[in-house]
Amino acid sequence: MASYTYSEPGSKPSTTALAPTTGRDAITLGARYTQDQLTVTGGLTYGELGDQTVTNPFVSGGIVEFEDSEVLAFGIRLGYRM
Repeated sequence: MASYTYSEPGSKPSTTALAPTTGRDAITLGARYTQDQLTVTGGLTYGELGDQTVTNPFVSGGIVEFEDSEVLAFGIRLGYRM
């Protein structure tokens, strides 16, 4: 299994650090293995995140730059049917 994700870059600058990126390119690969009642499923995602400038309205000159950010995530699930 594989997928590609693209998110259009958003507006800059932002006033919240809860969304410190704008846009995303990511690829996800996944696999599943089943034998008898046991199932093992796993996935890996790698992505490059868009740059963002976050301003803090409570601090004079409070600016944070998020640049060249990357994300790497891995997940695994084990299942057993009785």
